[in-house]
Amino acid sequence: MSWNMSRKGTYGIILALAIIAAVFGVAFSSLTAPPDRMLPEPPDFEHVDDLRDDAEVYVYVKTVLSSMNIVLATALIMIYAGVYRTLRSDFALGLVVMNIAMLSYAVTSNPIVQWFLGYKAIIGIGPFGWIADFFATIALATLLWLSLE
Repeated sequence: MSWNMSRKGTYGIILALAIIAAVFGVAFSSLTAPPDRMLPEPPDFEHVDDLRDDAEVYVYVKTVLSSMNIVLATALIMIYAGVYRTLRSDFALGLVVMNIAMLSYAVTSNPIVQWFLGYKAIIGIGPFGWIADFFATIALATLLWLSLE
């Protein structure tokens, strides 16, 4: 019975941290919004304002997803590092390395981190800029769910 309570508590903590990361991402996304000068404006381009609005939404979504991925990957690293310390399994070590790679991806793809390093969000790739983060979130959340079972 105590294992179930502990597992529920772990789910709750990780979910709370992911939500906090998402809120943090939304709060700081305005820092990474693309400046007007980065938008292409050929003479016959009529929908610049629509493109600008869409770009801001894409940056917000990417920031939220990559912030949540940072929390999920960090939780998985901690879980698999504990498994590796206990079992000394090559498979567990491989999972630690894979999750370190996922954490590195999440950190480097986060527009907030890019902004702090001096780069501004670049538009033009539309929703394809965050779809990979969406699939990474699904993969990390599934792996976390399976790991805590």
